[in-house]
Amino acid sequence: MSNRLNTLVEAAELRSSNAERDSATELRSSSAERDSATEKSSNPPDVRQALRGVAATVHVIAAKSGAAFFATTATAVLTVCLEPPTLAVCLNSTSAMAAHLSAGALFSVSALACGQVEVARACAGGLPHEEREQFFAPSHIPGALLLEGAQAAFVCQCTNIVPVGTHAMIFGNILDVTKHENVEPLIYLNAQYGSFEARPEQISG
Repeated sequence: MSNRLNTLVEAAELRSSNAERDSATELRSSSAERDSATEKSSNPPDVRQALRGVAATVHVIAAKSGAAFFATTATAVLTVCLEPPTLAVCLNSTSAMAAHLSAGALFSVSALACGQVEVARACAGGLPHEEREQFFAPSHIPGALLLEGAQAAFVCQCTNIVPVGTHAMIFGNILDVTKHENVEPLIYLNAQYGSFEARPEQISG
């Protein structure tokens, strides 16, 4: 009886050991598959090429720091919430604009109208920062400038800056807003500027 009991115990222990080994092998295999999928999905050239096919409204982010003025073209702009009204802007951490923004600073976010391609190119590097100020006018908030003729323009106060990889996500509460009655924003798609055209409604017979 004792020998039989010992045999049964040893068999159970062997089955348990085999199960643990199989489980560990599956976990390693699953982990390797996830790592491979992550590596494949995060290939920068593929991501960049895919994002070229995602349309975005063109914005210009501007700020004045003492006598210095900075303005840069951006498409990575999003609405965070309406209570309180908050926008977020993503800027390269090494850019002059990002270097001069800090908590409490004022900055403006202007969504360009479709006829403002010249402004977009100027603020994307076509003109030095100090010459880009010619496109702006004072807002109702002292110290903040808004882009003239923009589809919509917001004066924001920086509340938080979050580093994310090579960029910084800058959050700002909206203090003032102006808008154009005609909705004709400038769109960036596949490395080209363009405009939005609504499709006519389908009328069913």
